[in-house]
Amino acid sequence: MQGAEILVKLRPVDLLRQLLVENRGPEAEAVKLFFEMQKEEQACAISLILACLQSAQNLQVAEWATRAFFMYGGEPKIRSVATPISSPSFQYSMAGRGE
Repeated sequence: MQGAEILVKLRPVDLLRQLLVENRGPEAEAVKLFFEMQKEEQACAISLILACLQSAQNLQVAEWATRAFFMYGGEPKIRSVATPISSPSFQYSMAGRGE
């Protein structure tokens, strides 16, 4: 057999959408595995992208993505923020102005 095969690599957002649609919701093991395979921040960001879709055809996907975010997104974490470098203090002098 000769010919060409065209392979298409799905973006992570397309993959999560496909998993949600094929499994009719976020409760499936495949969706849970998606969240385990991705970095937590990336998986949460992807689910938020889908959750924010505004078209009528994506309402169910948006609801499933919102549920997936809360089911598998982990607990909120507080991260320490580096202390900003203080700006140099300036001292103003009126010297030499004839006062």
